[in-house]
Order: sequence, then C-alpha cells, then structure tokens
Amino acid sequence: MAETSELAFPRQFVKWVFSTQGDSAFAHAGTALRESMQSAAGVNAMASRIATRFGEMQGTDAEVQFAEGEL
Repeated sequence: MAETSELAFPRQFVKWVFSTQGDSAFAHAGTALRESMQSAAGVNAMASRIATRFGEMQGTDAEVQFAEGEL
C-alpha cells in the first residue's frame, strides 16, 4: 500500500471534483485532463453527470495507485 503522502493529491483532486470546485481541479490538472474537460465548468458538469447517473458519493472502498504509461 502506498504511503498516505503519495495519495494526498489524488484524494484532494477527487474532493475538488465532487464538491463542485472545478476551478481548483482544473487549475491543478495535467495537460491531457485539461484538454478533455476544457474548463472548470466542464469539471463541474462532469461531476453533476456522475452524481445524476450513480448518486452522490458515499465513501471509498479501496485506493489503488498505478504508474501511467510504460513501465
């Protein structure tokens, strides 16, 4: 299991997204994510679609950290 410090930013990012703080999430997103979401309003719209489809987030069952790209 990864150290807490390694998961601090991902946890914060998810918190921003699901508390409609798209401006913070967008400001800290990488290039690919910014291009995908296009704006802070796009982040908030995505969070709204997720909540509408799946309901409000209740909790976290597990956390997994993985490397992106080639290993």
